[in-house]
Parts: sequence; structure tokens; C-alpha cells
Amino acid sequence: DERRSWTTSTSDRSIADSPNDNKNSAETTKSDDPIIAATSEQEEAIDVIDSDDDDKGSKSNFQLQIKIHFDGGSRGNPGVAGAGAQIVVVAENNSSTESTTTQATTTTTIYSVRKFCGHWETNNVAEYNGLVAGLERAKSCIEQYQCSKQPASSSASQSPKKPAFQLHVYGDSKLIIQQLKGVWKCDHPNMKPLFLQCQKLIGEMKNLDVSSELWLAHVYREQNKAADALANEAMDQRRSWTTSTSIVDGPSGKKSAAAVVETIDNENGGQSEKEVID
Repeated sequence: DERRSWTTSTSDRSIADSPNDNKNSAETTKSDDPIIAATSEQEEAIDVIDSDDDDKGSKSNFQLQIKIHFDGGSRGNPGVAGAGAQIVVVAENNSSTESTTTQATTTTTIYSVRKFCGHWETNNVAEYNGLVAGLERAKSCIEQYQCSKQPASSSASQSPKKPAFQLHVYGDSKLIIQQLKGVWKCDHPNMKPLFLQCQKLIGEMKNLDVSSELWLAHVYREQNKAADALANEAMDQRRSWTTSTSIVDGPSGKKSAAAVVETIDNENGGQSEKEVID
């Protein structure tokens, strides 16, 4: 009819993106790093992962379950940058003796990490900082939990089994997820140190208990809103701080809660202050 050639396209993801949010301008171009193209099967395998997939399996084998959502942004790319990570830790607190077994309790702690990355950083560097912050907090939680479960008196010959943990990591940066899975390379000088730091943290956590489960998955922005909001808070206030809320589910449904605010002073050697709010 029109005697001409033309192409139209529709992207659901771009429709969902806010036009005022510059942080995702690098999501499609990914100019920070040369990308080795994945096969169509690998692309599909990442895209179909649902952030709730892990809820479909049995959790009875894991005494400690951790979910990390990470994100980062740069206003200007490069520009004012911030990172965010939400870490949800669910720990079983059951204890027993030879004569009696106490009713199990569960503690759920939500850590909200905001990290200011500087006045001239890229989106990809900020997102890597969000992942590093999440992995560091997760590793600390695993180590503390395992130490709390060690018997008070244990000889070198006894070496009791450490509690198994489950760690699932979610991010809306396919670049970072694919790089850490080894599908794409990471050669950019600004990103490579952060990439290696993530690999180191993941390896250290795997070594804490080889029977535990640890995996990464790509999700879309709609499933990553909490981490995105934390990154924007860091950019708004140009500072880094962490808040946490713990809820204990006790016997007979009794619950108790406590909140902690941890402020990290970037201008003074990374010193931190904590305030406990009942």
C-alpha cells in the first residue's frame, strides 16, 4: 500500500521505565564493558528466572536463608552515583537438649544498605558496589550464625557440622549477572576490581559450607524496586548508611521487633556509628 520499508518495535521494559530515571540508560548500551554475546539459549535461561522460584522448593534443609536484591545508579552516567542493597536474612533459632526440645523460633532481619559512590561514577560501577555491599553483609551474617551454632566445648577431632545456608542474589543488571556467571567477560579497568571482589566473596561463602546453595538471577526493575529506592536515597543525601529491622517469631506466635540504624562516615575513614531503636 505505502510502497516503502519501515520497522516498528515495542519494548515492555522501556514502557515501565521512568523517563526521569537516567540510571537505566546504560542498561541497553552497557558501554562500560565489551560484551561477548551470549547464545539465544543462555539469554532465555536468564530471562525466565522468576524472583520467587526459590520459594517453590523445600526450605527445610536450610537453617539460614538469605536473599539479596542489589542496584545502583548514576545521574548523568557518569555523575552522582549511589548503590543500594536489600538483604533479607531468615534464621532458625531452634535449640535442643538431651531431655527436651524447645519450640523453634525464627528471626527475620532486613538490612537496607545505602552506599554513596561519588560525584563522578558510572551506572555499572554503582551497581557493582551495590552487589559488593550485599555480599559483604551476607557473608558477615553467615559467619555470625555459624559461630552462634558451634558448641561451647568442641575439640579439634569433633568438627561439628555447620548449619547449611541458602543464598539467592537478584539484580536487574544482566551485565553483572552474566559476567559473574562467566557468560560475558569483564575487562573494564573500573569494573574489574569490583568484579574480582564479588568473585572472592562468593568463593569465600561457598567455602563456608559446600553443601549450601548459592546462585544469582537476573530480574526486571519491577522486582527490584526496594534496592533501586535505596540507591536513590544514597544519591539524594550523598552519604552511606545502613538500617536493619529484626522480627522474632517466638513460640505461640509471639513476636518482638528491634531496629538498628548504622551510619557510615565516608569522610572519616569509613567509621560507623550504630543506634538501636526498640
